Amino acid sequence: MNAATTHCEAVSYATLPVNTVSNMQFGSNYAERDKCEKNSPNGCVKRDGRYYAVMQTSHDTNSYGRSTIFRDCMVQNGWHDE
Repeated sequence: MNAATTHCEAVSYATLPVNTVSNMQFGSNYAERDKCEKNSPNGCVKRDGRYYAVMQTSHDTNSYGRSTIFRDCMVQNGWHDE
């Protein structure tokens, strides 16, 4: 089963490589810049007279599709749900 897992993982990554996308979102807001910067390691943005903490997230847009390819490959190699 380990060889099939390795093979199917390789097939899934070859078909859909990692595609990391970063997003910027705004979190807590503060009246004072110093308080914002103290609580936000990613910096702050001023909007409408307030300072908003910046939150950066990232995710792999191909993760779900890669999981589907991996599962299909495993089924083709004899794997099944119990």
